[in-house]
Amino acid sequence: MLLAGAREVLKGDVVTSGRDVSVGDCITVSGDNADLTPKKASCSDKSFTFVVAQKLAIESLPCTVANSAEVTSEDFGKLCIAPNLRVGQCYVFPAGNDAPVSSVKDADCATATPPTSTSTSVIIKVVTKAPSLAPADCPTGKIFEFDTPDRVDYCLQAAAQ
Repeated sequence: MLLAGAREVLKGDVVTSGRDVSVGDCITVSGDNADLTPKKASCSDKSFTFVVAQKLAIESLPCTVANSAEVTSEDFGKLCIAPNLRVGQCYVFPAGNDAPVSSVKDADCATATPPTSTSTSVIIKVVTKAPSLAPADCPTGKIFEFDTPDRVDYCLQAAAQ
């Protein structure tokens, strides 16, 4: 009995079932693509988080959320997640499509360098965040949009500009 209680304490905020998180909740993700571990987090955390954009009970169903990443498990099915970015902050994003979502991290804007053709990651800076942005709102960057759970557009630019 004591060991079972200790295991529960050690699990902490680890998402182990579909009931642990709801659409709109934030999570962090650690591990590699074969063994990603989502943990509940506050959406106002200063460190990087993802927002749960969609939950699917069956792992094999596709996410219908544009620009989302996926975390799957037999325990909770599939979480379709979108980055929860903060204006003025820089982030490291992997350059390859096969990199784990857990490799997205906070970055220091002051030490960012321009990406090269052999870069394995890119550092971006969040210039603006709004429910809807037009190209004129983001003249030096690229608009990255999410429709779910709430509409949000980000104006992103290379951190080393």
